[in-house]
Amino acid sequence: MSDVIAETPDGFSESSDGIPVDTGGLVQVSEHELPRDLYYVRIAIALAIVTGLEVAISYLGMPTPIEITLLLVLMAIKFVVVAANFMHLKFDDKLLTRIFYAGLFTAVAVYLVALTSLQVFASSFPASGLGIDAPPERSPVSLLATNYWAWHPHPEVWILIGATFGLYLWAGRTIGPKVVPAGTPPIPRIQRTWFLAGLAVMWLAADTPIHDIGENYL
Repeated sequence: MSDVIAETPDGFSESSDGIPVDTGGLVQVSEHELPRDLYYVRIAIALAIVTGLEVAISYLGMPTPIEITLLLVLMAIKFVVVAANFMHLKFDDKLLTRIFYAGLFTAVAVYLVALTSLQVFASSFPASGLGIDAPPERSPVSLLATNYWAWHPHPEVWILIGATFGLYLWAGRTIGPKVVPAGTPPIPRIQRTWFLAGLAVMWLAADTPIHDIGENYL
């Protein structure tokens, strides 16, 4: 469904039902009806499942070429899903979508060439010959034997979360009132709830022991 708001010379805009809206010089044009929030929640859950599958593959002890090939395929699937939905490429002009995905496949091709030149796809990866430390033992037993509950604060994460929250408040109070009809909340309550939930998840993933487990043991 199309919902086009056209700008008028006096700084106001007129919606499809004839109601003038003060946009402060901003123009809102939406040619597609975006999915509801639940649609994106389902995609996030699916991405989490694929990520869990990637972690599981790293513990199965597959031959290196098969393991890397599977991980690259899953990586590409996640990338396409995120770009198509959360970056709204699915709703943009097809030319932009083709250009974006052309960059993806070019990057993957270059990455594969680089990995091949480093003999990563060989049956035994010569890490020592490349000056790379051997990775730590990866097994469920070694993970359970580790004190993974030890908390190591990450101040840079606090700065990032605080800056993101502050920018969100500023945008909601400064820009929001200019692009919605008078008397309408700039940010609906459900969107505020999902945003705060997203910040909480980002903090849990980056500042709690989950971060250290993912960085050092997975």
